[in-house]
Amino acid sequence: MRPNRSCSAPIAALLLPLLFACDPKVKVDRAEGIAVFEELASDGTAKLVDTTTLDFGPVLLCARSERKVVLRNDGRGSFRVDAALENDGYDASFRYQFEPMTLEVGDRVELVFFFEPSGAPGDRASKLTLRIFDANIEQLVIDLKGRAVDGGCLVEPQEALDFGHVALGTTFTRQVRITNSSDLPWTAKIAGITSELDPESFLLAGFEPGEITVPEHGEIVVPIEFRPAHLGEHSAFLHLPAPAICEPHILTLSGRGVDSVLECEPKVLATDPNTGAERWVWRLDFGFVNPGSKSVLPVVCTNLGNTDITLTGFELQQPPGKGDPFALETRETSLVAAAGGGTVELPLSFEPRLLGLQLGALHLLTDDAKTPQAKVELVGTGGGPDIEVLPPRLDLGRVAVDTTKAKAITIANVGTDISGTTEDNLRLVERRDGEWVEKHAELITDWPEELSLGEGLIGYLPQGIPAGASVDLKVFFSPTSPGRKSAVLRIYSNDPDEPTVRVEVVASAEVMPPCDYEVVPSQIPFGVVEPGQYSTIPFFVHNKAADPLDECIVATLGFSRGTPAAFSLPEGEITEAVIKGGEVLEVPVRFSPRADGQYTGAVEFYVSSPSAPMGQVALSGTSLKGCLLIAPNELDFGPVEVDCNARERVFTIYNVCPSNITLTSIETQQGLST
Repeated sequence: MRPNRSCSAPIAALLLPLLFACDPKVKVDRAEGIAVFEELASDGTAKLVDTTTLDFGPVLLCARSERKVVLRNDGRGSFRVDAALENDGYDASFRYQFEPMTLEVGDRVELVFFFEPSGAPGDRASKLTLRIFDANIEQLVIDLKGRAVDGGCLVEPQEALDFGHVALGTTFTRQVRITNSSDLPWTAKIAGITSELDPESFLLAGFEPGEITVPEHGEIVVPIEFRPAHLGEHSAFLHLPAPAICEPHILTLSGRGVDSVLECEPKVLATDPNTGAERWVWRLDFGFVNPGSKSVLPVVCTNLGNTDITLTGFELQQPPGKGDPFALETRETSLVAAAGGGTVELPLSFEPRLLGLQLGALHLLTDDAKTPQAKVELVGTGGGPDIEVLPPRLDLGRVAVDTTKAKAITIANVGTDISGTTEDNLRLVERRDGEWVEKHAELITDWPEELSLGEGLIGYLPQGIPAGASVDLKVFFSPTSPGRKSAVLRIYSNDPDEPTVRVEVVASAEVMPPCDYEVVPSQIPFGVVEPGQYSTIPFFVHNKAADPLDECIVATLGFSRGTPAAFSLPEGEITEAVIKGGEVLEVPVRFSPRADGQYTGAVEFYVSSPSAPMGQVALSGTSLKGCLLIAPNELDFGPVEVDCNARERVFTIYNVCPSNITLTSIETQQGLST
């Protein structure tokens, strides 16, 4: 029974103009166009004709083949193509789409034709005439030819055969299939494999080149073997001069030679202690991990080959006398890496009990011919960075709209120091592709214009934060509207068990009257205070408003970073205080040095003042064993009635040294009266 000859396929022919634009400013004399077809000769040169032939060759019934013809204007004037005239009995298997067009000087247009035979097999032919105006000729002729074939030839793969990754010293075989779907046998020819760079890498496996007969509705299998001769890319070509029923084929063959098709990461380039040669080894370095902490990292193995690889026989080698710090974090006894890039993950952990460098290994078995046994080196060091972020939740409190309040987050390294290296320092980084990359802290918020981070870390050095040290990161809140605002601060580090720390940040913005205040004194010089003694001097924040309801908020009052511990606040830091109009906030500051030297610092605080929201009082003092003894070192005048004078108070200055001392001046420290 013969197959149905009818086919239904939509007309999909296209007209693809490739019109080169002409400069409209250029004026030329009116002249006729020259209408020609462009044909390419076998040597690649262009041939200009007024009659051309599009031969589609053999095409399967109900299939489609495409051909193009280029129409050019080589004259000095434009011409118009206004019609495509079909000959009597035009075969509808030749399809196209035509629209009238004008070709300017130098224009080229691609006309696209399709041959979609249906019905009975056999030769087909038609003619199409293009009618031309304003040109050297009145028409151009296109002869259309093709042959409808019942059934046909299929070569699989059609263009390229890739063998993928193959290990040196091994082979991999793939097949080319030549299928005859026609009703008659035909003869094909296998010409052989050619390659200039890799002549012996691709071979016909047990197959003699030459002519072969492909039976009707049958196939021939051509096995090809790839044996890489070197690392890297290999290429060759399989020549298949085809019979008339098929299109000729030149099949590209490609493959890559590798040391092993099983690749595991991370890996490092190491020197062989026996030969001195460099080679890649699989090595998982956990870095620094504090005793009592645990770091989990994966080994990722990829199968680059063409067959599945099974990994099994996992066995850990522990460092002697170190308490078995390495562990395999899976109960799977075997894992399969699929062919063609499949991966498996082996999670391993390092939980040191002791300080110092610790070496181990993971041994495993595979069914890969090139790598039947494999080893992953394990490296870790007990000790190193341990991040601590304080406060764990940052509350900026009440902040007046149109002011700015800052508060510091302290990032400390509470880990263990390993002497002789700075690699154990806490660094603000993130691991990417096995490498540490600098990573700044991020503030995630819906109010990015109001909540922000300071430009840098106060006290941070390029080598990181040593054990026992800390840095400050300031968070700024500059509200423009009232309401509750929040954010999440993310801090990234090389802490092995806490690489990302999250801190919740909250604040409350309020509309308040602008605070008009003064700080008296703006600096406190404590003078000379002997080691072991102390001096306490207050400063005052005065709300200058006359209305008690015009309140000032003073908050986050404490010492600036770097202020020596010799300075202290006897009544503690102030989280928030409200000063009514006309009132004063007294803040005593104490200087109690323990050793000789010069001391400087500052008290910082927030005030709900749009013009001066950041208040500061500078501190200075000297500690020196001197010859003067002053007693008492404080004078309290007690309560005194208005318009009355206090009783005199006396202090005595003693010279406890054997030589005379001259006093040049005695001054009263500035204070505040209200």
